[in-house]
Amino acid sequence: MVMVNHEWQSGRLPKKHIEFTIKNNIILKKLTSDLVSVFRGRM
Repeated sequence: MVMVNHEWQSGRLPKKHIEFTIKNNIILKKLTSDLVSVFRGRM
């Protein structure tokens, strides 16, 4: 995480990669919350 932050600050990471990572994080969070609600519904 620190390395990615450093590379982002120095401008070596392409913008598309950052947007892609953000989109993946949003998708992962949505999937996680969906899974949690499914497990809660089964209990």
